[in-house]
Amino acid sequence: MDNTTQKLNEALTKLIGAYEELQNQYNALEKENENLKSEITILQSEKAQLESNLEEFSDTTEKQSSDMNSMLSKIESILKSKTQKSSSEENVEKEEKKEEPKAEEKPAISDKLDLNRMESLLNGFGR
Repeated sequence: MDNTTQKLNEALTKLIGAYEELQNQYNALEKENENLKSEITILQSEKAQLESNLEEFSDTTEKQSSDMNSMLSKIESILKSKTQKSSSEENVEKEEKKEEPKAEEKPAISDKLDLNRMESLLNGFGR
């Protein structure tokens, strides 16, 4: 019986050692699990913050883009109106230039008529 008791005692000691080792491994895994859960919570918080920042930047970018498009539209309309004004002013100047030669031609024609009259008068006196 001593031999059997000794073998049972050795087996029980091995079982207790194995149980303690398993318990230590379990505790280590539990600690690692808690650390991972804590890290997940931190990462989820950071993710939410980053998503919020991204949404804010996206809104800001859209607003800035909209503002720039609005400014560009205003600039284009101002340039178009200035271009239209300058082209209409050029048209007026062209029309004035066209009218000026006509105005000058009339005196030239009337000057020629006056010269012809004077010449005929002089010819009439000289005969």
